[in-house]
Amino acid sequence: MSKEWMKGILGVTLALGVCGLAAADAQPAPPAPAEDQGPDVNWVQGPASGELGSVATVTVPEKYIFAGPDDTKKLMEAMHNPTSGTEMGLIAPMEGSWFIVFEYDDSGHVADDEKGDLDADAILKTLRESQKEGNKERAKRGWNTLEISGWMQPPHYDPETHNL
Repeated sequence: MSKEWMKGILGVTLALGVCGLAAADAQPAPPAPAEDQGPDVNWVQGPASGELGSVATVTVPEKYIFAGPDDTKKLMEAMHNPTSGTEMGLIAPMEGSWFIVFEYDDSGHVADDEKGDLDADAILKTLRESQKEGNKERAKRGWNTLEISGWMQPPHYDPETHNL
């Protein structure tokens, strides 16, 4: 991957599109100095497949790039984003305007008979409480804090895929 792209990825604003959340006070990381191009990443350039550990495979379209679990963790730390240990991969367009981090947590599933009991407001409240704890870690590291302002799209149950 080119050094220019690496500088671009380090300068992107955190995109929480994976969760459908907006980060209000997220500050982009400054571009890396010319002599420091960030972490060494083994990029997979599309069209290709990206392995999300042993959990899944993601299609990497043309003009997109993918990083596996270890490289995703390195990138997140370089962009001042604490890692959770559940990162499975990252995909982004080559121009570097946004990115998505794939994570996996074997926490269960939504049973068909529970699909009507999903409470988007309660889920959002839990995420905000977790972010408060995350901000303590960010502040301890000297990083900017984040604020979860709301849903871009509230979670919903998809009866065809049985997914939230």
